[in-house]
Amino acid sequence: MPPPPVGAGGGRSLTAALEAVARRAAPLSALLVAIGLAGLLALPLLARPITFDENALLAGSARPTLRAKSPAAYAAGKAFAAGLAPDLFGPRFTASLQAALAAQLGLPVHNHTFAAARPAAGGAPRACTNVHAVLSSPRGDGKEALLLVTPINHQAFATDFEQDASGAGLALALGFALLAHLDSAAPWLAKEVVWVLPDASCGLVAAMAAWAEAYQNPALGAPGLEAFGRGGVLQQGLVLELPTGTPNTLQASLEGWDGLLPKLDTYWLLRWYCSHYVAAPLELAQDAGLQRALGAGADAASAALARAGATGAASAAAAAGVLTRFMVRQARGLPTGGHAALKALGVDAATLRALAKDGAGRVLGPAGFAGADNAAPRPGAPHPRGGGPPARRRLSADEALAQLGDVAELVLRSCSCLIERFHHSLFLYALTGLEAYVSVERYVAPLAALILVLPLQARPGRQGGEGDGGRAGGRALRARECRPARLAPGCAAQAAALRSTPAPPRASGSAGAGGAGGVGGARRRLAAKLAGLAARLGHRPAPGGGGDGAAAASGAPPAPPAPLAPVDLLQLAPAGETAAALVQWGGALKLVMAVHALAVAAGCALRRAPELLPVLRLPGLAAWLARAAAAPADHAAELGAGCGLVLALWAVLDGLASACAAGACGGAGAADGCSSSTSSRSSRSGSRAAFVRRVLVAELSAAAAALAALACLNWALAYAACLVVVPLALGCTPPPAEPSGAGGAAGARRRGRRRAAAVLACCSPPAVAAALGVASGSGVGPAWLAWLALRSSWGAWLVAWGVVLPFWGVAAWAVADGSAW
Repeated sequence: MPPPPVGAGGGRSLTAALEAVARRAAPLSALLVAIGLAGLLALPLLARPITFDENALLAGSARPTLRAKSPAAYAAGKAFAAGLAPDLFGPRFTASLQAALAAQLGLPVHNHTFAAARPAAGGAPRACTNVHAVLSSPRGDGKEALLLVTPINHQAFATDFEQDASGAGLALALGFALLAHLDSAAPWLAKEVVWVLPDASCGLVAAMAAWAEAYQNPALGAPGLEAFGRGGVLQQGLVLELPTGTPNTLQASLEGWDGLLPKLDTYWLLRWYCSHYVAAPLELAQDAGLQRALGAGADAASAALARAGATGAASAAAAAGVLTRFMVRQARGLPTGGHAALKALGVDAATLRALAKDGAGRVLGPAGFAGADNAAPRPGAPHPRGGGPPARRRLSADEALAQLGDVAELVLRSCSCLIERFHHSLFLYALTGLEAYVSVERYVAPLAALILVLPLQARPGRQGGEGDGGRAGGRALRARECRPARLAPGCAAQAAALRSTPAPPRASGSAGAGGAGGVGGARRRLAAKLAGLAARLGHRPAPGGGGDGAAAASGAPPAPPAPLAPVDLLQLAPAGETAAALVQWGGALKLVMAVHALAVAAGCALRRAPELLPVLRLPGLAAWLARAAAAPADHAAELGAGCGLVLALWAVLDGLASACAAGACGGAGAADGCSSSTSSRSSRSGSRAAFVRRVLVAELSAAAAALAALACLNWALAYAACLVVVPLALGCTPPPAEPSGAGGAAGARRRGRRRAAAVLACCSPPAVAAALGVASGSGVGPAWLAWLALRSSWGAWLVAWGVVLPFWGVAAWAVADGSAW
């Protein structure tokens, strides 16, 4: 029995499967898009209830003891707040606060001064001061610390944090009473507790970022480092925003910079204790604008289904509304509370906000951090839920102090029980309600389906064009399908040539294996091995002896076969076409990298425009360069943007030069790969089409890789980018190349080009910006564009300028070129 042909196993099966996928790329792409969209809609059905993963938190195993064991501390907290009431929101508040803390609390009190930029351009920076106290645990080693943050406007102005006198008094009383209780009646405390009162009047997130950076990353040798007063390494934190002293609603804010989330157990701990010890409901952040507009439809559908008696469908619609708002907050990447600065430095923290709302859900009085966007609807506007319940009773100041103090004590007690780093819980999740979530392995599947559409558009059938691209691609495709069949005849021909070659005459005096006999024996052995290899590859000699025997019987001398070149062994195109393809691939990759580098540099320069525009004035350029050379750290943003722009321009020039060379390279008759003088006009046109297709393949591959990496960091932002990139890929990728005489090919290409132009117009950057402005209710105008340019998160900004805009630009260039159509 002859041996089976080599390559008849898994290799050929995998190749056949890949080719089958490539031939069916269009229906598979449509199927993946349907899976991606339907999977997102089905996520509320895949939610699971939230449970504790970290058993060491011991939630529910203890009761609050603030009022029972420390009634004096509880009363002292109210007296402490009353004593500071005359100095609230005044220039003497910070000094009075430090003096009162040192005198009445008896703990080390420290301050941290930082400079905050003014909201309006020009003017000197504002001087702001954060105050914090450190409570050491008698049972701990001082290596770890917990954080309690109660923001207060230290000065008469407010930047992004609204608070009245009752809220500031509640924050002062709660923090003082809790630390006094922990210092005297908390034998369970195993970690240090740091109480921070940031100067929120200069910006809550800016104040917390400055304080956290000085605490976690102290500059060695900096003046005043000894007086800063550091405790242990911060592990967990709780930010209590108290805009008013008589709240009736609690709000949890989880999202930080670029969609970073705390551990799921951190949220569940707040939810657990608030539901048991606070007579006010807890809700997730209900931001105004885009997410409120998107969630209103789901809320209306939920109310209609509930009235119709479809309870299950109504709950699914309500969960879809919560998930939509959660996704939009994550995709925006903007902080929703002061905890964002802590999460960026690896501290697991969340914000609990106490608000007063009316029956329609409108915020009464101060709304706390402006980034949470708790702005009330316009007067007379209908409530998104179609009317709301009557207004809940507002807690009195004593009730709010007692109940929120119990929650803060129990949260600190649970976190103090952890003897190792908080690691069991999830930090990649999507909330569909107060008590349900979707885990990462479930919500990433629809996103992966959309990302897989991009490599499918880069299938082999689309990268070969007329001329060298189509012929070389077709030959390579056919060669991969029948590689053993191509090698077998060559091996048989080489064996026949070795057998039929006459032996050289024996030299005088030579004998044995060292003479010509030895050479003839080696040839015979090599011929036998080649013949055996040909047989294993499936070669069968022709009837009548075949091979060299048939040639000898005919009496004609056998023609020497062409030697097997390395190109033939690798099953590639001929040397000239291979060199042309390599040059075009190099040019395509350089062009794609240049486009991305230029887009990112332009986006960074636009984002830093307020800092860069004064520098561009020639009279002050020399002075600015002198200051930058003297203190480069103070001008790192401007220097980085300038260097990036220079590097991007160099990459663009290099990429354009390579693209011009690659566009003129190719042709079936170009032996050296770049000899366009001997190529016909049709060959040059085919080479241009092949180059355009290769640029599109490189851009599709780059976009797929970038979105796959982004999905691991911010899945909501990656999904939003896919909603723009995937339609561009489906609508602007040219159809597979067909012979020139194919019937209807020209008409199909014209229709495809018109469709691509329509998709480009719908997915253009102005159209996307206008759609976002209309959906958010901000309208399309200079204010909205300025907000997008200067106040959007860096993550969303870089995705827009580093992924979406370059993809749209390359697709627009390919459609305008038209050679691939």
